[in-house]
Amino acid sequence: MPKVSNEQKAVMDILDLIHFHNVYTSRLISSEDQKLFQDIALDVQGAVNKISTEEALLDILTHYLICGLEISLSGDDVKFMSKLKGKYEIPDEVLDSILKKKKEISFALLSCMVSEHGIKKADFIDQLVNLTKKYEGIYIPATIAYRLANNFNSLVHPLDHLHFYGYLNDLGIMTCAKYRCNKRNDNKGSFNRVALLMEFEIFRVFARFCIDPGGMDEITLKTPPKDIPDELRKKIIDEYKYLIDNVFSKEGILYKFKDSNLNEEKTALLLLDNVSRLFKHRRFFQGTIARWPGAWGVFLIELLRQENPTRAIYCESDNTNSLSEEAKDIMDKLNYKVSARMLYLRYSQFIKNESKFIIRYYSILAQLPYTPEWDGDSYVYHKFLV
Repeated sequence: MPKVSNEQKAVMDILDLIHFHNVYTSRLISSEDQKLFQDIALDVQGAVNKISTEEALLDILTHYLICGLEISLSGDDVKFMSKLKGKYEIPDEVLDSILKKKKEISFALLSCMVSEHGIKKADFIDQLVNLTKKYEGIYIPATIAYRLANNFNSLVHPLDHLHFYGYLNDLGIMTCAKYRCNKRNDNKGSFNRVALLMEFEIFRVFARFCIDPGGMDEITLKTPPKDIPDELRKKIIDEYKYLIDNVFSKEGILYKFKDSNLNEEKTALLLLDNVSRLFKHRRFFQGTIARWPGAWGVFLIELLRQENPTRAIYCESDNTNSLSEEAKDIMDKLNYKVSARMLYLRYSQFIKNESKFIIRYYSILAQLPYTPEWDGDSYVYHKFLV
């Protein structure tokens, strides 16, 4: 078996991250939660229009405003854990001040990223502040607020990662035997949105260690608890080593996605190089990159099944009107060739395995009396992988 390249590993990490949130939002977000997402989308759209009506900036502004809202709605776990451990010597007002300062620093850096796209920082911050003031006064459960940017994109653009992979194949960076190349590059919008999401994921890691009210020239490393499993301890140590290596490298530890003089292929390779270097991810979905077209077909079956739960998934004698057949046809229109029977078998495996774990992930989030920090490592996610 040929060795997997760094670019392929980066692509699999990206697909795994986005697909996890796609399945999560498609299976578990309630109708009430969807209504809240729609309200957020309308308010964000209004804020975008006040900043710019240029169509090319729509996705960019929407993304950064959602990221800012995610930052604003997170972090109350710090106060909760402080009380739980009995550390009453740190008053709430002090913790509030620290969290507020940290968010201000995060917003300032976010506005710098926005300005790379030709958007005025002041205009962006004004609309972001107005947006956060409204939603900080509304109860939003952790099932929605936590990893809001990923969840929002999954609901609005559920096939982005599928188109992203097609785009890489169209450029010749990836090669999938089940994909028919389309040189018209119709998938660039999806590529751009995925690139922005990964920029934020890398920013999340940067913020975890380097954004502190005490100064931007310091990194903070916490000593691992003594009672954690050895495998988790090793993971934390490896992450610290990886971080320090990148802090002292010439390339730095931030990645900014923006228009440049690079051609499409070089832009895509730059993204994959930075994801490989700066984004450490433990994959939830197992298998090689060749399994992804099947995973997307299974995802389509799930979406179609929600519209008509009584419809047959597969019929051996006549599969014409089944969910697997329609999913296969949709995949064909998207330039991916898969068989209906393979999708049916994969769907059965998905229900027995991955689906159960994602339901448990949702259940744990639903029980939390707080929303974890946006820049913290997802201990809820890693709970199932350690």
